[in-house]
Amino acid sequence: PRENADAGIVVTASHNPAPDNGIKLWAASGKAFDSGQRDAIATRVDADDYDLRPWDGHGSLESLEDSIDRHATAMIESVSIDDPPSVAVDVGNGTGGITARVLSELGCDVVTLNGQRDGRFPGRPSEPTRETLGDLSALVEATDASVGIAHDGDADRMLAVDETGSFVPKDVLLALFARETATDGDVVAVPVDTSMAVDDALA
Repeated sequence: PRENADAGIVVTASHNPAPDNGIKLWAASGKAFDSGQRDAIATRVDADDYDLRPWDGHGSLESLEDSIDRHATAMIESVSIDDPPSVAVDVGNGTGGITARVLSELGCDVVTLNGQRDGRFPGRPSEPTRETLGDLSALVEATDASVGIAHDGDADRMLAVDETGSFVPKDVLLALFARETATDGDVVAVPVDTSMAVDDALA
């Protein structure tokens, strides 16, 4: 809505091999395309009912260079840290550098790992897992960092290691976040594959 755009497209699925990247489509309202809209597109694709254009042959491109600044400002204004810790951030060669920037502006001592954007993901596989975060674990263990944060390539996932460099399972992270923020009567939404760890923590 802020840009008065008719639609939005997000290139995503960076944790998959490059040929499998996909798109998410957003309506002018800011909500994701509904099933009817998605079905209409799939029908046209299946029927070859479209005209292809070169990347620079249709519409116009406007750079929104200030969008990252707006996003960072919104995050900074929504968070306060009383005792800023030392943090290691494994950007994973993706777009998650904003995390390091925001934490730094909030007063944290931040060191980054795999901070150069590179869609080939030379530092580690894009998906952060216990197996792929060995370098982050070693960095945290060897420094005075209180926590290590890791993102996937498009930074819509976040995992962590604790101050000893030990991997923190995502269910434990969800439980910690929920226990810290939820109060009586709140409803906590979790992914379908979440264990009972969140229920147990809130109980």
